[in-house]
Amino acid sequence: MYTYCHYCFASETIPEGAVYVEELGCHVTDFEKHPLKFEFLYVEEDSVLPDELRNNPHIAYYVDNFDEMVTNEKVLYQFIAPDGTNTRVAFLMVDGVVVEIKEKDFSKE
Repeated sequence: MYTYCHYCFASETIPEGAVYVEELGCHVTDFEKHPLKFEFLYVEEDSVLPDELRNNPHIAYYVDNFDEMVTNEKVLYQFIAPDGTNTRVAFLMVDGVVVEIKEKDFSKE
């Protein structure tokens, strides 16, 4: 199952209202505060994140088949969310599009 999470625009400057995520080396806005769930991302030069995130927008989904997706798609970067939730997150290249997936157990809703 897939559920829309947010759409992210790459930025060449640090977006207004962005917070710095030290573990990833990027500045990101809170998509929950945008009415259309837009996120804006600035990736530092020494970031662990791949160039595909620096230069392209991405779309994000909550998924319940995380393991299957990281096995079947090209993984750009995978990590545990640094927000304390222990959520597994991955950036994938799917049909030429950067896609972020976040693991979610839909049975708990």
